[in-house]
Amino acid sequence: MRYRGTVFAFDRTKGFGFVADPDPDEHDDADVFVHVNEIDSNDRAEFGDGSVIEYELVDGDRGLRAEGIVVMERPSSEVHGAGYGHQVVDALLECDGTLTASQISNIREAMVTLATARGWKI
Repeated sequence: MRYRGTVFAFDRTKGFGFVADPDPDEHDDADVFVHVNEIDSNDRAEFGDGSVIEYELVDGDRGLRAEGIVVMERPSSEVHGAGYGHQVVDALLECDGTLTASQISNIREAMVTLATARGWKI
């Protein structure tokens, strides 16, 4: 049987994320593990949080996992409002905790300028 779900908590570096359990009563409300190796290579570049996928549910020795993943919808490329600047700052701090406030501010300004120039809705 095939199921449909939306990916969340996808870690691009590690290549995995999760979808909500399609039948929580049967599986004790466990999340379903999603690994990038189960996705067609043509769909991997734009795969991430917000991707809607169709998959087969397998109850393996380490829990529920998705196999035979087909990407049905890619996440939106829109950037939303003032939150975008905060997302840039959060990402910078997560990647490199040694940046100064001035460096973060300059990078944030450059990213907002880039997003605006590309016509992204911010």
